[in-house]
Amino acid sequence: GLSGAEAYAGYGRDSAPVLARVGGGILWRGRFRTLLIGPEEERWDAVFIARYPSAGAFLAMVTDPDYREAVKHRQAAVLTSRLIRCAETPLDAPITVAAGPAEAEATAPDRTVGPSPAQIAAAEALPPDRPTYMLNLVRLRARAAYPDGHPLAEAGRSGAEAYADYARHALPALAEVGGETVWRGRFETVLIGPEAERWDRIFLVRYPSTEAFAALVDSPRYEAPILHRQAAILTSRLIRCAEAAPGAAFG
Repeated sequence: GLSGAEAYAGYGRDSAPVLARVGGGILWRGRFRTLLIGPEEERWDAVFIARYPSAGAFLAMVTDPDYREAVKHRQAAVLTSRLIRCAETPLDAPITVAAGPAEAEATAPDRTVGPSPAQIAAAEALPPDRPTYMLNLVRLRARAAYPDGHPLAEAGRSGAEAYADYARHALPALAEVGGETVWRGRFETVLIGPEAERWDRIFLVRYPSTEAFAALVDSPRYEAPILHRQAAILTSRLIRCAEAAPGAAFG
């Protein structure tokens, strides 16, 4: 009669020695609070970033006999999951306009660009004075969709170009409220999840408090760049987490 949480804890415990043996580790872990952008029913019980010294190290882990035993706990525990492979990107790397390979926009799982009223209410109900992390997953449009009448509506810009403009103008406003990007990844593939799913931008932002995030959203300096974001994005996730205690195990 084990719960899913108990089974997953067993997976973390038994796989930790194998993870360490291949030189891997947990770079960051978060405690899920709410989904600010995305389907309202979506939630995650474990959110973390694991780092491996190479793709070969990951392969060595998943083929290790001890891991194959440990993963049985994971299979018993997990209802659904995502495992997204990324190359780590230096935080000081310049903002680029590069996007992933062109795909039919019809393959996007949904069209979530901003929060719903229910998601805003859920966010406002959480403690306002604690550090908070926002995990961002962004899929860009092939062509930016500015509103009719906007000076850029007929400019033929790509979603990547519009998003680069958003980032360039939003970063100073982020710094003003004490926020910072603490990790960035370049999407490579979804190892676990829908085959058609992909993300063009993946990054983790830390705010000193929820109030700081609210101050950013309400800032006049953020008003102009948000239009570029809305034009750029096909679908996205904004997953709000509290930082969880560090550890050497998954979960």
